[in-house]
Amino acid sequence: QNNINALKNDGYKVVGYVRKSLGNESNETRLRLLRLMRDCLKGRSLVESILVSFSSKANKPMNKRDKPQTAVLNEMEVDGDTNDLISFIATNKKVCLVAIDHAGLTTNCENLRDLLEKNENLAIIIIDNLPFNNKVHIYE
Repeated sequence: QNNINALKNDGYKVVGYVRKSLGNESNETRLRLLRLMRDCLKGRSLVESILVSFSSKANKPMNKRDKPQTAVLNEMEVDGDTNDLISFIATNKKVCLVAIDHAGLTTNCENLRDLLEKNENLAIIIIDNLPFNNKVHIYE
């Protein structure tokens, strides 16, 4: 939290991203799990906004994720989906993106490279692995 507060004091916009893989669970279960991830990022990582992928593969390119899910996003009380995340990064300077676990962002290195190359405003990525191994990975 000290690192996050220091970034905010330096003018970074700290946003969280949560993603749920495709699966057979009910929408209620999916929403509950996404809310838990959302709450972890808000409480532990002090993110200013949360963007979510309701159901996508971890290796799918970021710009190809999500169909419009306005009702789901409103029900989850989040700030948008993956496309909104890409727009946010494009229109804001000094963005710090926080995700729970590497797979919460992507499992495809090419997709990550593409995201970084096309979005120079994305200055820092923080991977929160605290629940799994008590570590946080910071990529600048």
